[in-house]
Amino acid sequence: MPTIVKQKKWGPEYTQPVAPVTVHDGLTWYDTSSNELKVWDENSSSWRWASTGSGARFGYVCGGGFTTYFTGIQRVDFPFSSAVALQVGNLQTSKNNYSSGCNSSNYGYVMGGHELSSIRRFDFPFQSGIAEVAGDMTDKMDAASCNSSQHGYSMGGYDATSVDVISVDRITFPFSSGTASVIGNMLGAKRGLTGCNSSQHGYAIGGNSGPITYSYVERIAFPFNSGSSTHNSTMSHEGTNGGSFNSSQHAFAFGLSVGSVNSFVDRFAFPFNSGNSAVVGNLAVSGSYGTGLNSTQVGYVIGMIDDSAKTVHFQELEFPFDSGIATKRGVLSSEQFKPTSIDGVDFVTQFI
Repeated sequence: MPTIVKQKKWGPEYTQPVAPVTVHDGLTWYDTSSNELKVWDENSSSWRWASTGSGARFGYVCGGGFTTYFTGIQRVDFPFSSAVALQVGNLQTSKNNYSSGCNSSNYGYVMGGHELSSIRRFDFPFQSGIAEVAGDMTDKMDAASCNSSQHGYSMGGYDATSVDVISVDRITFPFSSGTASVIGNMLGAKRGLTGCNSSQHGYAIGGNSGPITYSYVERIAFPFNSGSSTHNSTMSHEGTNGGSFNSSQHAFAFGLSVGSVNSFVDRFAFPFNSGNSAVVGNLAVSGSYGTGLNSTQVGYVIGMIDDSAKTVHFQELEFPFDSGIATKRGVLSSEQFKPTSIDGVDFVTQFI
């Protein structure tokens, strides 16, 4: 999920062809000589690439599985039009479906999963190798995830004994060791959630607990460190096992199903204090159990299941997407069930 670089105002602090002389952790510099947004990382005392003026370069689809499990990390280069995602590396663990994902400006994190409590981390822009195991968290899967500029969150899900989980777990970037902290709770234990975030809030959408399926949108306010999520708004329909992504202004959810699949694309505007989401369009290929990622300009729906048939398609929705049908754009290198998607997008580039 996208993050906002730590700063006091929209846009980079410096826009020039040479590096600023005086630096601090999180300082943003738009290098006009290379058309790249860079962030000063105090830990490494170096400039870290964040994104280009036309949007972040890469999205990652991690793991997945069905009767067999997939360890691969597949990468797409934005804008992704009609190509095949490239496998650039692997996760260190095997059972990587039902994981949740988040990102800082410098790293992608794959959290939990099928019978897993580990947190796997890879560096941006990841080009080869094996993602390291950076730490642990509550043993859970099928949770919602989101991130602020400083923290990653995993919300709800269920554990290895198939008991629904109520906790909200948090890691502090650049999380490289230790255990995620349980810092709060959802309003109720549930699974089948999908999550996204604005710069100020994280959202957990839909889900189910046993036969009860929800239309709730639960929200946490960053830097959320105690208490419970709040619920003041709902989706246009109840559903579980959906996917989501966000632009700088809107959240999008798709594949929220109850029994049968549908093609609905729901949208709500941040900060979404009250009311209902709206169905603003449709997918080109219906289904559920998909995942989503985004560049600054386009959202991508990845992999779906329709009547047990797994798809490898990327479906594209160009922001602000307020009507129409998604467009098929490219494919995964192999079909996957319930993978985790991560992108390194910084929306400050939209305000340069």
